[in-house]
Amino acid sequence: MSPSPNLEPTGNRMKLDTLIEVSPAETRVALVDEEGVLHRLDVHRAGRPPLQGAILRGRVSRVEKSMKAAFLDLGALGEALLPRAHDGRGRPLTEGQWMVVQVSRDAQGGKGPAVTARPVLQDRYLSFMPFGLPNDMRVDFDRGLGKGRDLARVKRMAEAFDPGESGGWLFRPAAAALTQDRDMSVLTRCRDALLARWQAAQSANDGTAPKLLEEAPSYWEALVRDAPPTGRIATDDRLLHAKIKALAEERYPDLLDGLVFHNDRETLFDATAVEDQIEEATTRRVPLTGGGELVIDETEAMVVIDVNLADGALALQGGDAAVRLNVRAAEAAGRQIVLRNLAGLIVIDFVKMKQRSDGKRVIEALRRGLKGSGGPGGGMADVLGMTAAGLVEVTRQRSGPSLTEQLLGPVPGDRPLSIDSQACALLRRAIRQTGGGRPTVYGPKPLLDAIRTRFKEALAETETRLGQPLDLVEREGRAAEIVMEKR
Repeated sequence: MSPSPNLEPTGNRMKLDTLIEVSPAETRVALVDEEGVLHRLDVHRAGRPPLQGAILRGRVSRVEKSMKAAFLDLGALGEALLPRAHDGRGRPLTEGQWMVVQVSRDAQGGKGPAVTARPVLQDRYLSFMPFGLPNDMRVDFDRGLGKGRDLARVKRMAEAFDPGESGGWLFRPAAAALTQDRDMSVLTRCRDALLARWQAAQSANDGTAPKLLEEAPSYWEALVRDAPPTGRIATDDRLLHAKIKALAEERYPDLLDGLVFHNDRETLFDATAVEDQIEEATTRRVPLTGGGELVIDETEAMVVIDVNLADGALALQGGDAAVRLNVRAAEAAGRQIVLRNLAGLIVIDFVKMKQRSDGKRVIEALRRGLKGSGGPGGGMADVLGMTAAGLVEVTRQRSGPSLTEQLLGPVPGDRPLSIDSQACALLRRAIRQTGGGRPTVYGPKPLLDAIRTRFKEALAETETRLGQPLDLVEREGRAAEIVMEKR
């Protein structure tokens, strides 16, 4: 992808990977590749601070032996599920026991948050696990480092790394951007900061009530922390750009050359063609290059992805057409899984092939699609193999709601944008209105009510930026729109 001519780099990198578009009601974050293809989209709505990653003191309210799980009272945050009824050292829990936990999944879909008894404190280059690594090693390496030169270079740095007396350390993919001669002090500061955070949480662990020991990182801090170690971070918000630059100067030197401020009336997502790709990320049917399509259905029990081609089309192509179709479909399915943040059990129904051995090529393509989709999401999936019927099962760790859950309404199939998504889109367009007149939104009552209530702070910010009120006029039976009415 060629960056927009209106992107003003603060360094000399030419690759753009992470795009952050800020508007009053929401912030949208896209991960794109060198050709500008969208690989991940996250939406952060105003008034919904993240809880995932927070460390808390909670009390075991009950132990469910049949589930081998426990529920914890977190005070104002309600009750949380602990999937394994053991503390951080593997000891069984008892009702009434106090313990330190970390939120592993935000509340969603009517379910409360999930927590873990084995907190992980993360920074860009290292993760610290106070109760040790699952494999009992003192130091290990993230799968995202691969098996080549990056891993070898990080292992050499690890030989000079002092892990201290307790806990376990995981070198994260961004550590590959550091060099042993120049940046060992960066790793040392990172280690000391993580240890200090855990010590502060431990010191605050007292009293007779549930309490917050460490807040979850803000969405933008987590975004910068987890940004791919190559590529750039671009935003259209001057204040956010300044915050990211200050954080990089203080703690993340590998990011400094790749910070970009988009300074133009055309939105960042329009300038980089991301906006056009978002519809594909939410539609049920996804066309495949060269013919065929994926049909993606999300249910409560699982996600089903069906590979379709018109009847008789494969026979006309002859040879290993089914294999070629399935290889294309597998790579596309992997990309869609990460792009849509699909999780849990995912079943992919491929076109039947003559040779069972061809399934290996399809599995390899699926793994490429999952791994090549960038960011922290691609490596969380496990491909379980292909059955004789051409079904492939994938399991993927849940990390928040899927993209369709965030953007679309509750109607099955090809769903319209939810009321909240429509409200955010209208406020996003409102701040870019130009010309004389009074900005006016026409729309149905439920949409206008959402703007007045759930997004009232975003509405106030929009009016401040416009320098005048935004009129909301009820109108049924037609699509919502924003126009500049003559005074």
